[in-house]
Amino acid sequence: MVSPLPAEICASIFAEVEGLDPSTLFALCRTCRLFLHQAQRILFRNVDLEGCSMRATKSWCLAVTRHPHLAQRVHALSLQLPETMKLQPADGTKIHRALTLCVNLKELKVTFEKSAKEKNSIHGWLIEECPFRLTKFNNLYFSFGWISRFWTAQSDLRVLSAPHCGPLELSDEQLPNLVAVKARDPQDLPAGRPLERVETFFSYYYTPLVQYSHTLTTLNLVRQWVDEEITILSTMSTIADLLPALVHFGITEVEKQVRDLIILPPYQSHLTKPNSQRPSLLSQAHKRPDMILQKFVRLETFVLLLRNCARYRNPQFPHFNQRSYHIDGHSIKDLGCIIMAECPTLRRTVLGYEDNTGKEITCTLRRGLDKDDIQCEMGTEFDFDAMSMFWNP
Repeated sequence: MVSPLPAEICASIFAEVEGLDPSTLFALCRTCRLFLHQAQRILFRNVDLEGCSMRATKSWCLAVTRHPHLAQRVHALSLQLPETMKLQPADGTKIHRALTLCVNLKELKVTFEKSAKEKNSIHGWLIEECPFRLTKFNNLYFSFGWISRFWTAQSDLRVLSAPHCGPLELSDEQLPNLVAVKARDPQDLPAGRPLERVETFFSYYYTPLVQYSHTLTTLNLVRQWVDEEITILSTMSTIADLLPALVHFGITEVEKQVRDLIILPPYQSHLTKPNSQRPSLLSQAHKRPDMILQKFVRLETFVLLLRNCARYRNPQFPHFNQRSYHIDGHSIKDLGCIIMAECPTLRRTVLGYEDNTGKEITCTLRRGLDKDDIQCEMGTEFDFDAMSMFWNP
């Protein structure tokens, strides 16, 4: 009879494969039954069903329902569900039953299938009366009003993302430990809370953020449209005036502007003629970001991910063509180094752009122990959640 492997050896093996593809863990389970316990610990701790079929979701629900000890292992869960009218009652019941068994669940993300057109579902009963106490909730599915009782029970929730819920109107008893919120508009944020981290879409009106000025350390802004009346630099300047004590500041663009499209207020557009004399947003040159970032008195992180061309002029020259920095070209590193040099409080700067082929390029600069020691790393993917400081400060 073959003697079992010592527990410490099993643990060492799985420490090496924990970050690999789940198929590797499945293979180990088939190799030796002794690995089953360790594999289940990893596979059921962080469960990502986003992008999976409803059949796969129901299979997971069946597994944790039949084996409650597996449900108790679940720490983080991502679900992708059908539209309100397409979710079968029987399937919803299976999901609800599985969720009620996940008593140790701390991080939950629920989103619609990619083909869905609606933004808010009425199926709040799926998560209401569940015993878990979340610390993070990324809600891209439930309508705010249909989970009112859920908010009352979530006394441990600290991070809430609800960009499609509209105004987050909470009573004093609801979500007492909330410190980070993602909402569509600054006016949708819960009033009177000591928020430390905020993420919103670009807006015409940022004054509501001032109420958090004594506690707010992190601000992310997501630009979903290109509007000449709300430029990135004008927005940065507004934020610097309102919130000069920010520690982490990030901006990302979602859409790439059609090259010949000019957006006119209010929300009107026309195609320019080839010989149009009006300068396109894509060809304008702007002051360098560091001239605005210097207004922040303790900024440590700055993230700027652009999908639309931008170049920044050196204010020492009257004509920007003599020395300009293209965030969509070879001088992205030069621009990053200047930003780090001119803003000594910065510890990390991330600049990114999308080229004409749709490829994403990033440049990350970090300051070492010596203020003049700047390390640079090039990358090929926009991951705003990881690069910014909203989810994991």
